[in-house]
Amino acid sequence: MKKESFYLLTFIVGVFAVSFFARSWLVSEPAPAGESHPSYQRIVSLAPSITECLFAVGAGDQMVGVTNYCEYPEEANSLTKVGGHYDLNYETLISLKPDLVVCLPSSPEIHQRLRALDIEVMPVESSSVSGIMQSLIQLGEKTGNLAEAEKVVADMEMRIAKVKAQRVDEPSRKILVSIGQNTGEAAVQNLFIAGRNNFYDDLITLLGCENVYAGEVAYPAVSHEGLIRMNPEVIFEMTPEDELENSIQLERVWKRQALLDAVKLDNVFVLAGDYVVKPGPRVVDLLELMAEKMKSSR
Repeated sequence: MKKESFYLLTFIVGVFAVSFFARSWLVSEPAPAGESHPSYQRIVSLAPSITECLFAVGAGDQMVGVTNYCEYPEEANSLTKVGGHYDLNYETLISLKPDLVVCLPSSPEIHQRLRALDIEVMPVESSSVSGIMQSLIQLGEKTGNLAEAEKVVADMEMRIAKVKAQRVDEPSRKILVSIGQNTGEAAVQNLFIAGRNNFYDDLITLLGCENVYAGEVAYPAVSHEGLIRMNPEVIFEMTPEDELENSIQLERVWKRQALLDAVKLDNVFVLAGDYVVKPGPRVVDLLELMAEKMKSSR
């Protein structure tokens, strides 16, 4: 697994785990409904999904800083980089004189430190599809871009409804979503999958299907033996690396798992691109892609 993929995997798993325990004692809450502050002109985003949401609602021109991993949209690359979730450069961040820092609810220590410096902090949720849409509305309200945020969310809702309508008469399938693995010569190794209560689980439900993982962990690690016992009918491998060679290698590894129904039925799909691992507005793009692949499943 490449360094970039490993970072994204550990970020997703780590952030969700911390977020689960942090929600009950957030040091700052999102703005109440109706409260806006159009004068925010020095916003810093501390997550790629947040950066994408801010640009989506029309607040890109109000931003001055993002993390090292915020590369979408293209305009984000011109903003000052302030490190990452685990290696935040406070000196750089403070030098930007932010009037608002937007982050995930999994960063209580960051919240406390910034608030001690009298910097306003706004945590937003992105662990579920509904949470993403709620965050878009909250960011629109907070930055004075509510009308644009409502348009974005309305479009997302319309597209989700269309997918659900197209899938209503299709059979339910047991789906496994893989978000990272070490590609061995014969067997899938160190496999991380999407469990319960996350946006991938939501997407499976919206497809009218069932998550093959029946436990309660959000992003569990699964052994090769555990994979055989679950025996999914459809497998989606999510990878941020969109190089063709990487996708071919992943497909080759999965095809060696001959005991799995998904492999027997040729229902293994490698979905590549940064958006397949980032819970932002493009989550509906991912849903539509998964639905399209399901049309060719057996």
